[in-house]
Amino acid sequence: VDIETDKVVIEVVSPTDGTLKEILKDSGETIVSNEAIGSIEAGEAAAPSKAESKPASEPEPESKSKSETAAEAAPASADDADSDAPISPAAKKLMEEKK
Repeated sequence: VDIETDKVVIEVVSPTDGTLKEILKDSGETIVSNEAIGSIEAGEAAAPSKAESKPASEPEPESKSKSETAAEAAPASADDADSDAPISPAAKKLMEEKK
């Protein structure tokens, strides 16, 4: 099943082997985290499971913002600052603020 949010579409794989026995939510319906969206009838090869219903995927951890990711990048050496490569206005402003 594919779970779609405002930002991402995630494919959720069944936690057990078996056959989809019942679909509890309709396509397009809003669900909350860990809410069952269907139930699975265990197959012959499936190991016994405590919960027969399949929970919705857990929310992904929030991704870091671009500024946090850039801040974690290795700082440029002094030699890099003297290169002939063009520097964007935003980078120039940031360099001036850091002086």
